[in-house]
Amino acid sequence: MSESRAAPSTYQWMVVFLLSIVYACAFIDRQILSLLAPAISKDFKLSDLQTGLLLGPAFAIVFVFSGIYFGKIADRADRSRMIRWSLAAWSVCTAACGLSPNFPWLFAMRMGVGIGEATIAPAGVSLIGDVMPQSQRTRGLAFFNAGSNIGTASSYLIGAAIIPAAPVLLPLLGELQPWQAAFVYVGLPGLVLAVLSLVVREPKRLEKVADNSDLAKRFLRERLSLFGPLFAGSTAIICIGYGTAAWLPSYLGRTYQWSTTRIGFTVGVQNLTVMIIATVIATFIVSAFRRRGNVDAVLRTMILFSALIVPPAILSWQMGNADLFMLLYAAELFCQSSVLNLVGAAICDVAPNQWRAKLYAIYLMVSSLIGLGLGPPVIGFLAQRFYGGDLGDAVSTYNAIVAPCGIVFLLMARKAFKAGALEAKTWQ
Repeated sequence: MSESRAAPSTYQWMVVFLLSIVYACAFIDRQILSLLAPAISKDFKLSDLQTGLLLGPAFAIVFVFSGIYFGKIADRADRSRMIRWSLAAWSVCTAACGLSPNFPWLFAMRMGVGIGEATIAPAGVSLIGDVMPQSQRTRGLAFFNAGSNIGTASSYLIGAAIIPAAPVLLPLLGELQPWQAAFVYVGLPGLVLAVLSLVVREPKRLEKVADNSDLAKRFLRERLSLFGPLFAGSTAIICIGYGTAAWLPSYLGRTYQWSTTRIGFTVGVQNLTVMIIATVIATFIVSAFRRRGNVDAVLRTMILFSALIVPPAILSWQMGNADLFMLLYAAELFCQSSVLNLVGAAICDVAPNQWRAKLYAIYLMVSSLIGLGLGPPVIGFLAQRFYGGDLGDAVSTYNAIVAPCGIVFLLMARKAFKAGALEAKTWQ
């Protein structure tokens, strides 16, 4: 039986499952700040713009540039070891956020989280690309990328469950505010997960081509019409995700007077359910396209959901009713997850093994610098400068500009993607 047709072993699925948990852990540590932001803003007396800077650039700037460096290393070094050490590093920095006495300290620790998390996505995508048989790679990578969605949803659930009602006294750390204790509680378990990840072995690298710097530069230059619009379209979708997720708790609190606990449990349960369903349905649609002989099956699916996301992304924030808002927000999240879960699979379909981590790191650099680095502060600026603090109008304006770009750019990539996928079938 050929490698492309072989069924995945228990060990292979265990690796995918464990790395998905690690990726989910990264997003729990990354996204829990949005749930804690109202309390932090109150304690530190921050403006919406300052809060936006904390939610975005504090993490994003170092994350994107570290990602390029670590992505380059991941294409040659032991990826499993890189993931273990980075997991330990960002977990410590997350816990240290809970010791923040002021805004500068918290900003610095968020930068530390960004540096630590810069490894997991490029190294994880590259490693799973080698672990899973080719016929199951899209499913394995979609499952891995679903870890980001599960982590985002879990950050709400875990945050709502563990945030104390009053300051707590912890051994060696003294008295901590509820939001500070939450950072400590979600950060330290990552150290245990780092030990468990020792079971992941570095796999043999497959589907390689002759490798030298000149060839790599020529490959990227010749495929600018592929990766340029592919990354731009995906970035447009992730801009919606980062921008709305960052301000969602504040919006629900200000507009509908929801408590932090209610926000955490309601949003967490809904997001977790929607994201899991989106992963299953998106991979099912990809498989259906593949059975029809479409080598660009992954991109076709991304285009489909990038078109469907436009109406709910704009209209949901104008409903004026909490139930209608949550319903349309679920539709927005479903489409967003369906697109973003497939980016890693799209790269693996058209890129040689030894450049996949680097390419994914480039994608993360672009998407995070724009989506996470600009999204939250831009929405905060719009709300503060033009809408008198109305986050609903600010987010709708932001999404109306960003959302249509997703489908336009992904459509531009279709011809080049199909040619790249056909060429990839010739690699060994």
